[in-house]
Amino acid sequence: MPSLPEVQAKARVWEQGDHLYITAPLQLWTPDVSQIEELAFVDTVRNMSPNENIVWLRGQYVEADNPNANGAEWTAGELSIKALTPRLMPVTVMHDPSTAVGVIADAKLLTPEADKVERSRIDTVLALWGHRFPDAVGEAVHNARNGMLMQSMECISPWYECSECAARFTKLPGGQEQAMWCDHLKASRPSGGTVDWKDMLGPKDPSQQSNASRRLGDVTFTGTGLIYGSRGAKGAFSDAHLETFMAEVASAHHSAHANTSTTQRSVTRMGLVQIEDTELANLRKERDDAKAEAVAAKTAAQEAEQKVEQAEAAKVAAETAKAEAETAKAALEETAQKAALTDERMSKLGEGFVAKLGDTTKANLKRDAASLDDTAWDARLGEVEELVAVKRDAAKDGSTEQQPEKDETVFTQETVASLGGSVAGGGGQPQTTDKAPTVHARRSVAKGLAKALG
Repeated sequence: MPSLPEVQAKARVWEQGDHLYITAPLQLWTPDVSQIEELAFVDTVRNMSPNENIVWLRGQYVEADNPNANGAEWTAGELSIKALTPRLMPVTVMHDPSTAVGVIADAKLLTPEADKVERSRIDTVLALWGHRFPDAVGEAVHNARNGMLMQSMECISPWYECSECAARFTKLPGGQEQAMWCDHLKASRPSGGTVDWKDMLGPKDPSQQSNASRRLGDVTFTGTGLIYGSRGAKGAFSDAHLETFMAEVASAHHSAHANTSTTQRSVTRMGLVQIEDTELANLRKERDDAKAEAVAAKTAAQEAEQKVEQAEAAKVAAETAKAEAETAKAALEETAQKAALTDERMSKLGEGFVAKLGDTTKANLKRDAASLDDTAWDARLGEVEELVAVKRDAAKDGSTEQQPEKDETVFTQETVASLGGSVAGGGGQPQTTDKAPTVHARRSVAKGLAKALG
């Protein structure tokens, strides 16, 4: 009898209720760095430290165009469409839904063209939570090391067809559609159920009269089950053995943390790293404290930034107030200087000159005294002197008033004679002329003459 890892019998299907399960072997797998980087979640792995509590497994999941031992198959096209649906689905023990011990971390489609495989198939990478389920995961590792660990595919398929005549059947509760099977399926009797190792090694069931299989359609993969050979069970897919690749992951993790680890961790007989509840609580407290410190530091930084902004605003306000005060001071100084200049210039003007000015002229002269330079101010005073006919330094008592122009009227002897002999100092009669001056003319002349004679 061949050894268990050499078993190459047909795979089988296990049905329970409305669900269809297909079993296949699992094998231990130890990947290198390049293989780890090919995982679908590689970007997340690069950004986070590998979790030392995860037990990694990998193996074949399903294969296309090759009926398994229970007469179920998929087309290559079906697998190419649904190859991603297994990802993140649960990993159970013997398909017991209450025993989810991990997750399908990755699923990859392999094709003859791209990967040089005989048929299209889906391979999976499983991540088991060793720290939470040490017994179940330990049993899985034990079976994998002895070539007895398989994975059994779980899926939902709403319909299937006969591989011989392509008759299509809709899946009904409890398998009620089997009553309407075609002759090919009735003779083949593809069905579910667990399989013993001896069935894969023994002869073909003589009651099976056909090789027709159920070709599943519109499949959604919903998980996988760990099948332990140590319990006398095996998967329907003979190549679906799982293998672990714990060594490289554990080694990489150990190297990364060798110089920083401050805690003591125990290693089980399976090579799993365990962590005590108290240590986990301490780690969580350290994490929460670190988060609190980060929040406090962020708050302090925000408050400091606000204070800096307030100080800068106060500085700007102070500088603005200083500038406004300096401007106001300069304006006041300028006003004072103009007032002083005005007073100085106006004080130098004579009272007689100022008395001759009208209110408007005086106001305008004060305005000009505050704004004009010396040359312009001198010219402005000259204009006013010409306007009022008084010198700028004329006093009020007239001592420095401008003298009227000298009367240079020349009186002829005839004019004097016409005014009468008394004017000339003689007693004779005044001479008459043909053109005697008018009364007004005579008065004017007399007044002028009186002034001349003193």
